[in-house]
Amino acid sequence: MFRDRLLIFAFLVAVCPSLFGQNGVPSSTPAAGTRERREQAFASMLEGQRYAWAGLRSRSPAVSANNNRLAKIAYQRAVDLDPTLAEAYTAMAELTLSSPPNDVDAAVELASKAVAIDKNNFGAHRILARLYTIKSRLNYGTLERPNADKAIFEWKEMVRIDPRFAEGWAFQAAFYDQLKMPTERIEVLRKWLASSQPLETRFYRQVLGQTEDLAPEAASIKLGAALVDAGKMGEAIDVLSRVVADDPGNFFAVSLLKRAVETSDVVASSIAIQSLQQAIYANPDNVTLIKLTAQMQAGNGKLDDAAAGLKRSALALWLTDRPGSASLQVMLGDIYSKADRIPEAVEAFEKALETRDIGKTASLTSEEREFATLVFGKLIQVYKTAKRSADVQATIIRARKLLGQQDLFSS
Repeated sequence: MFRDRLLIFAFLVAVCPSLFGQNGVPSSTPAAGTRERREQAFASMLEGQRYAWAGLRSRSPAVSANNNRLAKIAYQRAVDLDPTLAEAYTAMAELTLSSPPNDVDAAVELASKAVAIDKNNFGAHRILARLYTIKSRLNYGTLERPNADKAIFEWKEMVRIDPRFAEGWAFQAAFYDQLKMPTERIEVLRKWLASSQPLETRFYRQVLGQTEDLAPEAASIKLGAALVDAGKMGEAIDVLSRVVADDPGNFFAVSLLKRAVETSDVVASSIAIQSLQQAIYANPDNVTLIKLTAQMQAGNGKLDDAAAGLKRSALALWLTDRPGSASLQVMLGDIYSKADRIPEAVEAFEKALETRDIGKTASLTSEEREFATLVFGKLIQVYKTAKRSADVQATIIRARKLLGQQDLFSS
């Protein structure tokens, strides 16, 4: 915020030079009146910012240290001219953190002065929020509650000023997770979902891990997990089904969705099924989506719907994705097997072998051998369940003939 004001001030200097001294710098003799002193304070801030940026760009430690010293002098002159200039204290706090000896306590004191002057000083609140977050040891051992409470307060202040500030909601969610406050966690996760795309994510990843994402979309799966933990399965299914539809390769989201469906009522499961079916229309070759939908349908007692979807998708994939088509046939066989529909299960398993051309050639790749071993094992188990011992023996002989004489399948 204070940088925006500095840019405005620089613009005024450029277009209204008569208001200031030569080259936009106040004259050495201070003019009378509050307005003139504030203008001089802003000019000193510009000077300090120029030195601070020069110090950051320099590769020479000596040059950088000198620029930082000059920046501190300029910032101090700014607050001497106008003690109510909160932005100057914020700039001093930033410089205190970025230059040796990187005094955290001094930075906290300066930023606290800034927010005491202006409670809407976004930059100072951010400094305090981040420093208290570090002091709280969030994600690093035992949470230090006093500093955690201070950090939460500052993150709340930031989203009060900017309700779409993703980092503020994300860190509150992380704190509430560790503090075992599920209601508050769910509430801020919903707010995170509605926030803006973040411009800077480095601090968030430094604290919570490099694989963490601060984008609002990342809140969806965290919200789904929080809802599952809170036992709100219907709401969890609504959130997670959309996550899986957008990213079917997200195995964590898939596992959470399965967990939610398994412990929810039929109505909630039906909502997830409808969402996934719409996703399948847009991604007809996505085997993960197809399998998950069929599993849910079968779990809801809609076995014929599950079977029809698997058959339809397996046929559609036959030309473009033989392994995917075969895996759908295997799942179809599993569904029929669980329902004791033995002939249909056998037909599906045999169709899976046929789709992969298992048995048509003597040579098999390692992947084909693994697949054949899996399917033959399922066939044998189906025949055993049906007490069809002759078919069991025939399948064992057939498997050994194709795969070798090793004792892969004992009777």
